Amino acid sequence: MSILASDTVTLVQVNDGEDGVGVESVIAYYAVGSSGTTQPSEPSTDSWSETAPEVGDSEFLWVAYLVVYGDGTTGWTEPCCLTDSSTRERVTTLETELSVVQGQITAKV
Repeated sequence: MSILASDTVTLVQVNDGEDGVGVESVIAYYAVGSSGTTQPSEPSTDSWSETAPEVGDSEFLWVAYLVVYGDGTTGWTEPCCLTDSSTRERVTTLETELSVVQGQITAKV
C-alpha cells in the first residue's frame, strides 16, 4: 500500500515581529521515516523534499514548513507526522470499500 498525502497551511494569530517584517512564503518539505513518533531528521532543504514521496507500509510521511520572512531570514516549523496508525487503518478500510465497489461495477458491465 502506498500513501501520498497532501496538506494545507492555516496561519492563525501570526506574530510577524517588528514593522516591515512579514511572511513572504511558506514552503512544505517532506521526509519519510521509520517512526510515527520520532522525526526522521532535522528538516533541511538538503535532506527533505518539496515533493511528497510515496510511503510504504512500514514508513511514515513527515512534513515541516520553511517560513521565509520579508527580511530574508528563514525558520522551520516543528515537523509533523502525516501518517499514523489510525490514518493507515482508514486508508486500508477505504481501499477495501473501493475494491468492493469496483467489483460490483465490473459485475454489472
